[in-house]
Amino acid sequence: MVKIAIFGLGGVAEQIHLPACSLLPNVKVVAACELDNDRRDRMGRRFGIPELYSDPATLLEREKPDIVIVATPPDQHRDLCILALDSGAHVFCEKPFVKSLAEADEVIETAERRRRSVFVNNQYRFMKIYRVAQERIASGEYGKPFLIQCWQQMFHPPSEETNWRSRLVQSTLYEFGTHPLDLICFFFNDFPLSINAHTPRSCPAIEADVIVQATLRFPGDGLATLIFNRISHAPERYLEMRVDCEQASLRISFGGMARAALDWSRPLGRPTLRFSLVKGGEARLEKGGRSRVIAWQWREGRTRATAIHLKSLIELVKGGKVSNDQARHAREILRIVFAGYESARRGETVWLQNPPAPNTLTERAREERKVTAALNKPRLSVVVASHNARSTIEECLATLQTQLDDGMEMIVVDNSTDGTSDIIRERFPNIKLMTRSSSDLIPHLWEAGIRQSRGDIVAITTAHFVPHEDWIPRILEAHANPVPAIGGAIENDESAGMVDWAVYFCRYSKYMLPFKRSFVREIAGDNASYKRQSIDPYEHVWRHGFWEPAVHTELEKAGLRLLLVPSIVLYHKRSFSFWEFMKQRFQHGRQFGRWRSTSLTKPKRVFHIASSPMLPFLLLFRNVRQVWAKGKHRKKLLASLPIQGMFFLAWTLGEGMGYLEGSRG
Repeated sequence: MVKIAIFGLGGVAEQIHLPACSLLPNVKVVAACELDNDRRDRMGRRFGIPELYSDPATLLEREKPDIVIVATPPDQHRDLCILALDSGAHVFCEKPFVKSLAEADEVIETAERRRRSVFVNNQYRFMKIYRVAQERIASGEYGKPFLIQCWQQMFHPPSEETNWRSRLVQSTLYEFGTHPLDLICFFFNDFPLSINAHTPRSCPAIEADVIVQATLRFPGDGLATLIFNRISHAPERYLEMRVDCEQASLRISFGGMARAALDWSRPLGRPTLRFSLVKGGEARLEKGGRSRVIAWQWREGRTRATAIHLKSLIELVKGGKVSNDQARHAREILRIVFAGYESARRGETVWLQNPPAPNTLTERAREERKVTAALNKPRLSVVVASHNARSTIEECLATLQTQLDDGMEMIVVDNSTDGTSDIIRERFPNIKLMTRSSSDLIPHLWEAGIRQSRGDIVAITTAHFVPHEDWIPRILEAHANPVPAIGGAIENDESAGMVDWAVYFCRYSKYMLPFKRSFVREIAGDNASYKRQSIDPYEHVWRHGFWEPAVHTELEKAGLRLLLVPSIVLYHKRSFSFWEFMKQRFQHGRQFGRWRSTSLTKPKRVFHIASSPMLPFLLLFRNVRQVWAKGKHRKKLLASLPIQGMFFLAWTLGEGMGYLEGSRG
């Protein structure tokens, strides 16, 4: 049983946090703290809270909760978070996180020192309508997002408030804006480069920012706009978003909808009917003159989203793990908010990352910059994709670090939920760390790292592998050969369990030693290196994930060959659960089917779908023949055959779905 205490019994506790706790099993609210005597007694009776306090320190000393929910006004968040952390509790803090970046740094530093986690409840991303939309975007189904528009209109000036919000001067962007800003970063999977904001005093009697307009620039030419109007007399729209992608648009509405519309569709050349009736919200796909719902919520959704968010902290606590990635993310969202206010005050763009070079540079200066960049360019970039690699990350990075010299760089792209990134920051502070959404797959992490890398040669792997002590020297030696891509051997950890042996045989038996140095049609992305000049021309192929079969196919079409070198060795250390790898096989098979269907005629696609029942047996037969011929691990091969069969079945089901989805696209 996880013990939870709550600081503050105001509206957010009543409407969101206490109902969210009631949705979670094996969770008990053991105590609450509230200064208002009447409210404390009334809320205690309503929610059956066993112990009630007026002093938070006394509560912590007597009840010793596992988690403290901080649901007070934000000017108290810093002190209460630190008090709870110092007592040994983890913290689930309501947004906005704190009043300043300095306060955020204090809370995060205390959490790190006390080995405790801090989560900040920017919970909208856990609502179904936003979660489904982001998953579809991240899958590449709609292409890359390039423009996000976000707006709110209502009549709700500070005088409408009866609590601490009525006293805020930095109000709308600070108190509400953290939600849409978090969602925009969620959809772009990145933080903005700059913000240009305006907070006009359209109503001189109101000091607060009741009107906010902002434009944000994102990496890769992404653009987002915000317009919040809290003094509008138009019909209320609580939060509207449009996400324009390369192949489709998404319209996401939150705050209740009752709408029936008959529109003329120019692409279809006929009328179209649209009907919506929800108390919560909906996400619609808009393409080719058509509009259809991809996700909807009948109820409002913030309580359930908070429960999902809180559950992730509870699982972390029960697993004895610590992560402050969410607190750091919340700090970055606050940094965008405060930069927005600074931009409005100064009347100019505020850069959150390095601004571009000015256009006033002379031609000579530009040439000097090019020469300097070339001189500083590393000869090798190592990109490590990391997903829940807490058990192997230290050994992996330590082994790589001993092989790096001044002419090399290492980039780790992490989307873990198990605290892996905290280990990287603490143990390897000089390594460039990028964080990504936990829904991203390994190829998405490779793609992000390759884009940030600068080396003439790019080597990719994952954090679940430990390289041989001469892995990098062997790669550089092999690239003296004028081939575009080079792969190596993958050996398994001898102490691995049966599921992990099945995983190894399914994924890497082709690269198991012994084998001879030879030209091949395929190499494993987990142990691959590429000459940059060979993959840059095919950026359009890997812009939505570095799926190596697609890249290798393009290289083959260009008449280029891949080289497999037995002396470039990695050791597979990953420990998978059965269902975890089943899910991964299905996802990867699905992506493979989508990609392959783009080059198949309809009859061939139908043939592949129809013959798919035979595919698991064919794959299993090929695998057994391949491993058997190498003369080792035969007992483990035979013992793991049933598990391998299930893994190949998951791949087949995913590939078949990919063909079907490809045929619809």
